Amino acid sequence: MFTIGICDDEALIRKFIHKNIDTFFSDKTGEYNVLEFSDGNDFLRWVDKEASTIDLLFLDIEMPGKDGISIKDMLEKNDNVERIVFVTSHIENMQDAFGLKVVGFLIKPVSDEDICRRLKDNYNDYLNDKVLQIDNENYIKESQISYIKSEGIYCDIFLINGESIKTVRNSLAAYKKNLGDSFIQVHRSYLINAYDVKRNEKNKVMLSNDVQVPIGRSYKKIFQESYRNIAMKRAKGRM
Repeated sequence: MFTIGICDDEALIRKFIHKNIDTFFSDKTGEYNVLEFSDGNDFLRWVDKEASTIDLLFLDIEMPGKDGISIKDMLEKNDNVERIVFVTSHIENMQDAFGLKVVGFLIKPVSDEDICRRLKDNYNDYLNDKVLQIDNENYIKESQISYIKSEGIYCDIFLINGESIKTVRNSLAAYKKNLGDSFIQVHRSYLINAYDVKRNEKNKVMLSNDVQVPIGRSYKKIFQESYRNIAMKRAKGRM
């Protein structure tokens, strides 16, 4: 089930977004669920008591109590929310609103078309998020992976939330073949998720949890080209 959260202190905005969600799913066969939160503190109370996941959160930036930026920062290492679309009245606030889970922005007054486009893009991503079977016990979504490190015929898989799955008997080449285009090999021993890159430097990339991954000389050109294309595609999709 695709779960959508709406966190906004304006009841009319919540109602408007909710109406558009119902309209979007009126011709879909998949199930969906909508959760509404009247402000940031209301949302955080849900986070504290729930183990479930919101697949897409429409999050107001300017709210009493905890604002949207603070909540976004808190959610960076939290599995309760997969994707965030910010809702704001002030475009100048957007410079502080970028982040790993931020996939778009809506400028108030919000239009039906803008909401529908965000729903379509993110619902498609949700449906296409490949689930990998690591072994008999571990299944993970590819969007949860930060990077994979090769040690001979074994690989260690490191997740965005800081957890890891060690010594999996599989090759880096096999993971590169099976994972999506956002996974780029930057070194003979490393495969990274381009969406998790915090900073791209000359000879290394910074990922979640302050991890530094070296860029091998022979991989530098293809990495820079691939990463540039992915970054441009994502930037266009956010606006």
